[in-house]
Amino acid sequence: MDLCNIQETLYTTLHPNWLSIILFNCPNLASLRICDASYLNDECIDLLNIFHHPLIKLSLPKCNNLRPLALQDFILRFHQLQDLEITESIGLTDQVLFNLSQSLRLRRITVSSCPFVSDIGIIPFVSSPFYNLTSLTIAECTKITDQALFVIANENSTLSLNHIDFRQCKSITDTGLSELILKRGKILKKLSILGCSSVQFNTSLLKVLSSHCTSLIHLGLSFHHLADPSPTITSTKIQYLRELSTLSQLWISNVTSLDKNSVIWSLGWLEGLKCIVVERESIESDFVGGMYTDGDFHQDNDIEETFYNDHQGRVRLKIKTSGGLGGGGIFG
Repeated sequence: MDLCNIQETLYTTLHPNWLSIILFNCPNLASLRICDASYLNDECIDLLNIFHHPLIKLSLPKCNNLRPLALQDFILRFHQLQDLEITESIGLTDQVLFNLSQSLRLRRITVSSCPFVSDIGIIPFVSSPFYNLTSLTIAECTKITDQALFVIANENSTLSLNHIDFRQCKSITDTGLSELILKRGKILKKLSILGCSSVQFNTSLLKVLSSHCTSLIHLGLSFHHLADPSPTITSTKIQYLRELSTLSQLWISNVTSLDKNSVIWSLGWLEGLKCIVVERESIESDFVGGMYTDGDFHQDNDIEETFYNDHQGRVRLKIKTSGGLGGGGIFG
């Protein structure tokens, strides 16, 4: 059930106990999404008279009217919860995450743009011996550091964790990433460090990636991770990517060039690759095929069609405007 389009106005007002009414009348509801909702507040949770509901997936983007205790109380009503997404929340804290980790057995966690979340809140989810966590997305959380990666890398309980996304976590460095790849690379199917500006991703680290990530399907990088001022180094990096024989989808952010001589055009020849997704700002321009294209690139097919035809129809280029976890969550 998606309640993201419901808005209270002068003419429509929700019942104060609207959430209880929905959950009571939908006892088999499996998925609930509430976003940017002023009506989801502490009072609403205080009135909630449903204490055990078999909900499996809960998504709360931009729900900023819940204080930490109310947010925690709400989530813990769903004792069978497996998939939790919380974005742009000031109510999500390390203490709330710790308390959730002691009661829930989550398989997928997505936390984005939550300023009070640090390594302390994430580590319990990857170090508990009872967990079967398979997917961890921590995006745009500046307090996440290499320490979280060290724990993930060295905890036996994280053996099932094969989808890892740390996009825009600017405190993560090559040191933590290298440790993660060395210890967990062989089981990783998805790895994203889009926008991780402190990761240099030199040829040594890329060599480690190519030799250890033998099951990698999705990879997310920033353009500066591949495009080096030295053509020789760039060529070496592309060669290491060729060794990722299972790679089918590559996401690149912060791209500065999309002409036919760019790194992106060269990446299109990686064997087995099916799709390259380029994240751009909404207002940019490129000179491609003798013509300029600008504005919202994801609505302009000229570059995408030129790329597809130039690569003999074997790999597609998709261009999207940047903006959080849109499009199905990083590799949707």
